Amino acid sequence: MNKIEIRNKHTNKVIFEYECEDNTIKKTVEKAIKRGVNLSYANLKNANLFFANLENAELEYSDLSFADLSYANLSKTNLRGVKLENGKLADSDLSNTDLSNANLKHSDLSNSNLTYSKLNNADLRFSYLKQVQFRSTKLKGILLSDSYIENISLNNADF
Repeated sequence: MNKIEIRNKHTNKVIFEYECEDNTIKKTVEKAIKRGVNLSYANLKNANLFFANLENAELEYSDLSFADLSYANLSKTNLRGVKLENGKLADSDLSNTDLSNANLKHSDLSNSNLTYSKLNNADLRFSYLKQVQFRSTKLKGILLSDSYIENISLNNADF
C-alpha cells in the first residue's frame, strides 16, 4: 500500500491523504475531489495529472507549477489565483473555469478549451496559445506579451 498526502503550500498541514495499491498523485487528487475535499492552497507542484478528471474541483490559490494537466478535465473548476507557471495544459478542458488572477506564465495551453471561463487579470506571458478556444471568455486585464498565439477563437470574448 502506498499513502500519498496533499499538503497546504503555506502551513504544510495535510489537507488530504489517500492510501491504495499502486497509488499516484493523480489517483489521490481525483479521490479528494470525488469526496468533495477543498484543495485550495494545495502544494501540487510537479504533479502528473495527465488525463485527470478534476471537474468542479476547488483548487483556489494552489501551486501547480510545472504540473502536467494535459488532456485533463478541469471544467467548472475554481483555479482563481492558482500558480500554474510552466504548466502543461495542452488539450485540456478548462470551460466554465475561474482562472482570474492565475499565473500561467510559460504554460502550454495549445488546443485547450477555455469557453465561458474567467481569465480576468491572468498572466499568460510567454505562453503557447495555439488553437485555444476563448469563446465567450472574460479576458479583462489579461497579460499576453511574448506569447505564441495562432488560430485562437475570441468570439464573444469580453475584453
